[in-house]
Amino acid sequence: PHTDAELLNQRPFELNVPANYDDSTPTPLVVVLHGLGGNGEQIVSYWGLEAAAERHGFLLAYPEGTRDSFGRKHWYGTDACCTTDFNLPDDVGFLSVGLDDIEARLNVDGRQVFFVGHSNGGFMSHRMGCDRSSRVAAIVLLAGTSWKDPDHCKALEPVHVLQVHGDLDRGILFDGGIRQGVAY
Repeated sequence: PHTDAELLNQRPFELNVPANYDDSTPTPLVVVLHGLGGNGEQIVSYWGLEAAAERHGFLLAYPEGTRDSFGRKHWYGTDACCTTDFNLPDDVGFLSVGLDDIEARLNVDGRQVFFVGHSNGGFMSHRMGCDRSSRVAAIVLLAGTSWKDPDHCKALEPVHVLQVHGDLDRGILFDGGIRQGVAY
């Protein structure tokens, strides 16, 4: 097992603090998770989230997934998506320690912590909603999903979900499917 500091030092966990941040005011936090082969800076830029964070006054974090044996950054959201390696990263632990670190340094509104993920990042956002429901208010998944078997999700508290998915997606099928021998 890794210490918290070791987990955080393994990969970047970028954080944007809006110019109007006031340490005396609890502030919402949005954590954005990139898709398979992407990166945090790319997805934040593509979605225009830095400008949105400034305009609406929320903290914006964008951590990086682990590189697989093909060099692609990924999240271990479920056994269906999207790692092909045997050395599975503890991404729930990594993201939880990242939250701890941000909350120790800034005044985060614990009732307004949101995970937003694209594709593989959507799987990971869903996993955080399941495994850390006491810390996550809502998740947004764009072209991502979760286990087909709902019993895999052991959420202890309700988490709001916005699922955005198109039926032309050939990577993660709208109606579900099988990836790596596991149904999603």
